[in-house]
Amino acid sequence: MGNQAGIICRAQGVLVLAIAPGSQAEKKGLLRGDIVIAYNGQQMNSTEQLISSVQANAAKPQVELQFIRAEIVQVVVLQEGQIGIGLTDIAEEVSLEQFFEEFFTAMQAKNINKIWQLLIDNPNTAKQFQKVLARV
Repeated sequence: MGNQAGIICRAQGVLVLAIAPGSQAEKKGLLRGDIVIAYNGQQMNSTEQLISSVQANAAKPQVELQFIRAEIVQVVVLQEGQIGIGLTDIAEEVSLEQFFEEFFTAMQAKNINKIWQLLIDNPNTAKQFQKVLARV
């Protein structure tokens, strides 16, 4: 468990954007929005790093994939071959003040795509924003 805690603290993670139908990812229950934090015991901080790790471990019959969903770390065992997920790097989130400004500007412009992108790119800031709105 100590090694797992270290991986969680250091890994930035890679965001799952899509799951291919019939893929290992779908069969193992991965979902859009999960954050991959480790593959085969190595922390993951970029899509490039995860792709390289999958390729480097292609000959292994099984590997573990650690991911976070709803603030809970989960582990699945994958077989060799493609995982079947679309990924993106997790960028540093904007400040709460910047989120407010961009959100309300997008609301005034009725720019639903901008609002959606803000929520996807800034999940933690969006949670803070939601808590502030709940207090108003």
